[in-house]
Amino acid sequence: MKFIHMKNVELKHLRLIKHIVDGGSMSNATHKMFLTQSALSHMLREFEENLGVKIFARRGKKLHLTDQGNTILFHAEKVLSEFSELEKAVANFKDAKAERIKISTACYTSYHWLPAVVKLFREKTPEVMIDIVIEATQKPLSYLENGKLDIAITDSKPLVPSRYRTDFLFEDVFLLLVAKNSPYLRSEPFTAGLLNGEVLFIYEMQEDMSTAFTQFIRPNGIELAAVTKMQLTEGLIEMVAAGLGVTIMPCWMASPYLKQGKVKAIKLPGARVSRKWYAVSHKDATKEQELFIDLLQRELKHNFNSGEIVI
Repeated sequence: MKFIHMKNVELKHLRLIKHIVDGGSMSNATHKMFLTQSALSHMLREFEENLGVKIFARRGKKLHLTDQGNTILFHAEKVLSEFSELEKAVANFKDAKAERIKISTACYTSYHWLPAVVKLFREKTPEVMIDIVIEATQKPLSYLENGKLDIAITDSKPLVPSRYRTDFLFEDVFLLLVAKNSPYLRSEPFTAGLLNGEVLFIYEMQEDMSTAFTQFIRPNGIELAAVTKMQLTEGLIEMVAAGLGVTIMPCWMASPYLKQGKVKAIKLPGARVSRKWYAVSHKDATKEQELFIDLLQRELKHNFNSGEIVI
């Protein structure tokens, strides 16, 4: 019995045989292995010489497996399948080792500026994964306390601030948005009492969580005719643009629609209506988490000039 040294058998040889069979020809195998046809022909001839058997027999322009070739193909497919599983397992090992940073924000509309931060972060630390936990949007601090978040982007500070790291991000100032032909635009001065009997459109949330209510409507004793809640900013804007009511929202959120001329803005009278945003994380934040917060601060500082009102 003739023994074959297995060092003469390499994965490239097994892949070559399978690609020739799957593609039906040597030329088709070139597209899979990124080598010239002459290089593959030399590889096959060298492999056959090392084994001392003919793997393919040529009939016309086609290659057909010999009996020995069929046996080699049978085992080659098993080896290649097992090797593919090994590659997946190794990839899983790497993913398991990779750090994952779980983040969320207390406002759905905030997610539009997150992708730019995530992209910049991945360029600097491609080995770290970012998981955006959408379900934590309504109560990010609770998720942070339960260990389900690493960074909570929120407009409130934790009840026990000493247990957390709190980084200021930016302050957003609220405006009253009205239709382009609203009579409020001709009211000088504009007073809170003018909104008595008005329809107010706000986001889908409890009124106790609405900045518009807690900082403006209730403190000024405004008696609204109705409050309509909607989920999408575009929906709020369209209703206001149609003259069906008014809305109160942050300057940075309203800015695109003001530039488009869809609605007009009026500064809210009296005390400044605003909210401050923070990135809240654990005291023992990793250097990667600290980097993400730093990039977040830079991005927001670049995009939102704190306290700026553009009307």
